[in-house]
Amino acid sequence: MPGIVTAARSAVSVTLGLLLALGLVLVSACSSQISGSPSKGVSAFASPTSTTSGHDAGPSSSSSSASGSSSPGHLPTSKKGGSLGATLEKIAVQPSEIAAGVKIRLIPGGADVDGEVTLDNCGFNFTTEAFRVARRQYAAVDSQTKNSIFSNELVAYDTAAHAAAALTEWHTAAATCPHTPIESSVADQPSMLISVQRNDLNVSSLPVPTNAITTENIQLPSKPSVGTDYFMAIFQVKGVFLDGLYINVDHPITADEQASLTHLATLSGQRLAQSS
Repeated sequence: MPGIVTAARSAVSVTLGLLLALGLVLVSACSSQISGSPSKGVSAFASPTSTTSGHDAGPSSSSSSASGSSSPGHLPTSKKGGSLGATLEKIAVQPSEIAAGVKIRLIPGGADVDGEVTLDNCGFNFTTEAFRVARRQYAAVDSQTKNSIFSNELVAYDTAAHAAAALTEWHTAAATCPHTPIESSVADQPSMLISVQRNDLNVSSLPVPTNAITTENIQLPSKPSVGTDYFMAIFQVKGVFLDGLYINVDHPITADEQASLTHLATLSGQRLAQSS
């Protein structure tokens, strides 16, 4: 979860970890660190021509250079993670599914597991981090403004039980989030005050029944001038795979932004549902 918070919310964590790629703050479910500028003006970032198969939930560490880039129609790939990594790439949001003028990039360290965080939220101890075996994290970047629009993080665990446990840990972290400032597990990030606005489990309108939708407002007590960061994450789990999409903005999340993220989660979720 990036923005003032950071794109490091890599696979699920309200620790908003700011992943600075291309000098941009990227969203990642992995850590909600506030340090940097959130995406601005994110709206209708899903392609109007991308279609679903009847599902629609409806509204309801980094370096400073990108590790991968894509030309229209091509998703950045990596050989890391072997066949599991290749499956993650097939599940991921594809360039053809996003609006014109937006490119998908593999963030720095986006194909790595070691040294990278996926889940970091509310100061919770995510024990399932140790059982990740393959990972991909992409950022969708506006070609003109260079702002990060949303992030898609996909993870393979060593067993299906650990993948399911990761989602449970995420939901538990948000459900028990302290009402006092929280220290991030990500180095050099300021403490955050997180207010959980939504924490739904197993939403029936998503294509994969094992899922979670979380929205949070994040502030930095030590930097009140930074303002409030608004974060939304959608996670779906099937078998050993977890698929997460996040947005992090400096304004209350709009209906268009929510609908776009949900639409993309539906598309990638349909592929996840068909994975083996």
